[in-house]
This record gives sequence, structure tokens and C-alpha cells, in this order.
Amino acid sequence: MIVTNLSNAMYGDPFGKSLCHAWGGSPVYLLGRYFMGLQPTTPGYATFTIHPHLSMFNELKCSLPLKNGSVHYHVHDGKIAIRTDRSGGTVITDSGMIELQPHQTVTIANN
Repeated sequence: MIVTNLSNAMYGDPFGKSLCHAWGGSPVYLLGRYFMGLQPTTPGYATFTIHPHLSMFNELKCSLPLKNGSVHYHVHDGKIAIRTDRSGGTVITDSGMIELQPHQTVTIANN
């Protein structure tokens, strides 16, 4: 007699269920949202803000996808360089807000 553990069944595979999917996918969202500070201000990221919290990183290169583009980060020498491939973004800093222009880098202090 073969006993199948149906609680682990998925897609017709009796043991194909992923019990770690949320743990594997959540850090990507958490890093992008809370460390990189990327947040939509209108549906579909038509407009977005970036309020980075990267002081615990001395060196970092990262790209996050957006609809029709990406946001690129480079942390180095106490500074954060942010560049995007498209319009609609605003960087929030301690001293104010900076509108992002496509393919132009905004550099701020990494506090």
C-alpha cells in the first residue's frame, strides 16, 4: 500500500509543494521596500518615491525592476548614487525631495 501525503501535493506532484516560498520571496520585497525605500505613489509604479535607509551598507550595488525600467543604487564612500531608466521618481532625503530624471544620477549622503 502506498500512502501519499496530500498536504505536500502540488501541481500533480505528491511532494512538489514548496513550504519555504514565502521565506524565499519575502526578503526581496523587504529589502526593496524598507532598505532601498522604493514605494509606489500611484498604481503600477507610474510614480514612485525612494527613501533609502542604507547606512548599514558600506558598499552595495543593486537594481530593482519597475514597469518600463529599473532603479539602480550604488553605495560607496559614504554616498548613495541613484539612477533610474524612466521618469516618475522622487528621492526623499533629510533635506528635501529630489525629482529623478531618466538616466541622470542623484547622489546623496549615506547617513
